[in-house]
Amino acid sequence: MKSDMACLKLFFSLLLLFSGKLNAQVFSLTGRTVAKTTQERLASATISIYLSGNLASSVSNKEGEFNIYVTPDIDSVRFSMIGYKSAVLNYTQLTKNSFLIIALELQPVMLEEVFVRPLTAFEIIEKAIARLNLSQPSTNFETSGFYREIIKDRENYLSVAEALFDVQFFPAKKVYKLKLDKGRAKEDVTYTALFEDYHPGGGPQQAIENSFLTGIPPFLKQKELKKLEFKKEAGVYYDQKRLYVIAFDQRNGVKESLERGRVFIDADDFSIVKYEAETSPSGIKYIKHLTGTDKMFAGLLGIDFKRKGWKRTVEFIKAGDKWLLNYTFIELYISYKQPKKGLDLNLVLSLELLLDPKQNFITKEIGREEKWEKRQLARNFPFVFDSAYWGSAQFISPTRKIDEIVKAISQKNKDTIKPALLTGWNKFNEMSFVAYGREDSVTLIPTTNSRWEHDQTGPLLYREMENDFSLEAKVDISKVSANMAVPDKGFQQCGFIIREPSRKVENNISLTIGTNGSKNIKLFLTKTTNGKSRSVAGDAENTFCWLKLVKEGTAVSAYKRSAELGDWKLIRVFEIARDKKYQVGLIGIAHFSGNGPKMHPDIKGVFSDIKISGL
Repeated sequence: MKSDMACLKLFFSLLLLFSGKLNAQVFSLTGRTVAKTTQERLASATISIYLSGNLASSVSNKEGEFNIYVTPDIDSVRFSMIGYKSAVLNYTQLTKNSFLIIALELQPVMLEEVFVRPLTAFEIIEKAIARLNLSQPSTNFETSGFYREIIKDRENYLSVAEALFDVQFFPAKKVYKLKLDKGRAKEDVTYTALFEDYHPGGGPQQAIENSFLTGIPPFLKQKELKKLEFKKEAGVYYDQKRLYVIAFDQRNGVKESLERGRVFIDADDFSIVKYEAETSPSGIKYIKHLTGTDKMFAGLLGIDFKRKGWKRTVEFIKAGDKWLLNYTFIELYISYKQPKKGLDLNLVLSLELLLDPKQNFITKEIGREEKWEKRQLARNFPFVFDSAYWGSAQFISPTRKIDEIVKAISQKNKDTIKPALLTGWNKFNEMSFVAYGREDSVTLIPTTNSRWEHDQTGPLLYREMENDFSLEAKVDISKVSANMAVPDKGFQQCGFIIREPSRKVENNISLTIGTNGSKNIKLFLTKTTNGKSRSVAGDAENTFCWLKLVKEGTAVSAYKRSAELGDWKLIRVFEIARDKKYQVGLIGIAHFSGNGPKMHPDIKGVFSDIKISGL
């Protein structure tokens, strides 16, 4: 799985370099990294891209292949791998061929220095520990991160999710903050809905907390060293740097769940470049499974949750004179049993995080409402796993492996991956929803908790209209997680809005269909004036309805009909300001009175036969 997952890093480099802005000079360059003497493909070679003085990084996939994006602004690209000499290509060399073979020459094993008394493995580890604080940034900074999580039971994939996050580090406090930028997920709902009571997903926090800015692993804590034994292996080279390789394992007789693995240490300044760690066989029987409230809830729900072990790889990259967390891969092995629901699963959770090595000043600290909390898991991402979600500049392309996972889950749930073009619409609060077009319909899916009430806003697809106009369409709502099922929780609605965009306080009229704190589907007509809302609600006959809003002068009339050829029925007339430019379009609402694991948006609105026209 590790080699399967490694290919993610090559896609993230594009995001880091261009931040969503392609131009005509950008082109895709593919290639392969191989060993020079044997032509054997080299998996997971680090690709460091230098662009106008900024550093980004990528990695080849398990076949040793890569795909990077090139502009004339690129200074050079460095191909590196532990144990091999690096290769550096400039822009001219990169553009000579559309497919490049990067042959890396094997570097001889590093011989022990000729000292009267060479350093022991324990002394090298102690020097690396002493160097830790000096090798890390001391000032606050922000960057970007890409996270992917895959859960499977034996060979049966249950879910896959990926997301982009804004990340802020505060080294003095040893804390960080995450803010979700975009995310998407696909789940086998026949399984994942069953363990919704206690979802085993770890989340990006479990990966990012491998940074030395937030904490130190036990095998690098001075007070823990006596529980471990260390051994010096043959040294290697990485990017022209000599590296010590120190193996470690827990000592016999230590009754704790510790790790074994290897640490790669810069032989010149003792900075840690990489480490690999996994559950030590001697400590498996001492693993702690659940603690605190997790343990209490598991007991109440009859869940037998046991951690069987884990392994992780953590890589750092040098930016200036500091070493930053660059890449984390974690696999968790879990036994999950819940007899009352017929669950007996052997789960493998694969978590992967890639961080941009750039350090940007924090201009605005992530607020409480924006912060991605630990209780928010990957399952809180939207369930639509289609290319439209990433927009026209889709920098993170699904790998063949991910395509296969999504396809397998989709086939099991008898759903399809939607095609992805949406033109002619403007977006407001773009990060709070997914929207895509298909034939004569538009689908809108709220992805974060949001509402159109008082001065709060939410997802909106709109066109600008002025003078008199009308908007009509068939609006059909359903769950995202279970096709054709009816939304049954919270306040979740989809429909129309006429909105004044220029005011500091909210002024709009909306007509929506959906839930209002219960599973009963209702129709809502709401007017918001100077940030104060009042609604009229009525029962809906179905989860679909033909709706229409008509503005004539200062009057806005709301209509509905239950059949395509039926008569329009007037609901109510509201007054609105005259002769203004309005945002007229499609909205989504999704908010809840609680914040439990089930309290996440799960509604999609399909708008068909849309007509927006001036009168």
